[in-house]
Amino acid sequence: MLAFATPSFDASVLELCMALPHGARLVVPRPGPLLGAELADVLRAERITHTLLPPAALATLPAGTPGTLPDLKTLIVGAEACGADLVARWAPHHRMVNSYGPTEATVVATWSAPLTADGGAPPIGRPLPATGAYVLDARLRPAPPVSRVNSGCPDRRWPAATSAARD
Repeated sequence: MLAFATPSFDASVLELCMALPHGARLVVPRPGPLLGAELADVLRAERITHTLLPPAALATLPAGTPGTLPDLKTLIVGAEACGADLVARWAPHHRMVNSYGPTEATVVATWSAPLTADGGAPPIGRPLPATGAYVLDARLRPAPPVSRVNSGCPDRRWPAATSAARD
């Protein structure tokens, strides 16, 4: 697992929890921005099998990269909306999952099934077990169910769980 997120970002908790309790290796790269060809080199040289990347970072990888990372099994995107173009580029080569979770949800609120390159905006997924998620409009009225809402939806997403932080 690549420790891409800085420790001050809640996604770093997911990286730790995906690696260490399962006996996996957590690769901590050198400090500073890790993007483009340098990110591809780290993924390849360290034989990273799982990583969580924001779509903006994923988009910086050189065009031919998806087919050159044989060790990368699962690619999780999160922290911002992921476009269909990135899914089309990466999903055919790797198990790609979209995660959504504001800090108030204690890292992750929804998790998608493996994404497919069908041309549409990727779904944000379904709520994690023992949690819920609501999509509300600007007047806080229910909008379509989460399972039918994609990451490009202008509505507001509200996690509901005992893990949700309080003010």
